[in-house]
Amino acid sequence: MSRSVIILFCVIVGVYSVQYPEITPCFEYDSACLTRTSNILYKMSVAGDPSLNIENLDPMFQKRIDGNLATIKYTFHNTTLKGFNECTVVNSKLNLKKSTLKFDLFCPTFKMYGQYDVTGRLIVVPMEGNGDYSILCKDYNIHIDTEIKFIEKNGVRYMAYKTFKVDGDLEGKMVTELTNLFNGQYEELAAFVLRFINTNWKPVSKELQGPVFYANVRRLIKNFNKFLKRIPFDQLIAQ
Repeated sequence: MSRSVIILFCVIVGVYSVQYPEITPCFEYDSACLTRTSNILYKMSVAGDPSLNIENLDPMFQKRIDGNLATIKYTFHNTTLKGFNECTVVNSKLNLKKSTLKFDLFCPTFKMYGQYDVTGRLIVVPMEGNGDYSILCKDYNIHIDTEIKFIEKNGVRYMAYKTFKVDGDLEGKMVTELTNLFNGQYEELAAFVLRFINTNWKPVSKELQGPVFYANVRRLIKNFNKFLKRIPFDQLIAQ
């Protein structure tokens, strides 16, 4: 094999395989090892890598998030989210037979702000209006359940996330600020609704969080997959 062919082969393989010495192979049922590896990959995915064209996700900017729920519809515009870099993977479980990987994040602080549009009924109170918003959340437990798949490149197998589901439980507190509720026409009602939201933050967060989680975790999973396609599966899981 000529020297030029060898160099070309190394370049092609190098596109997909990158050595990360801090990652050591885990056995499938070693939850502690899997959690440690998942946390390394998580931190990498949030930080990104400009040399690999992988974006940084903290702060994360979302042009538009649509929440079309049963009793209320909302849109967040030009949202900035801060806090993913403070999260930690606290539990990770792999089931190769079922092609699933589940992991939990503990996130001490999230701050979101931008503009909103809303109409409908939030639990028992009416809501309508558009303006600026900010939301501060403390101590969020996020549960991510993924389906995995395998991709083979140049005889090397890589893992990737195929689909995901996400849910969360807010344990600390949520403080919400909204300007121009009811388009500024009913100040007393607007004040009442804000008190309701900030007093009943736990059920309110559960009601509204789904579309926000999906939009943000989708970006996170995309970054995960960009790194995973460069790390052979046998560097992650002991066979």
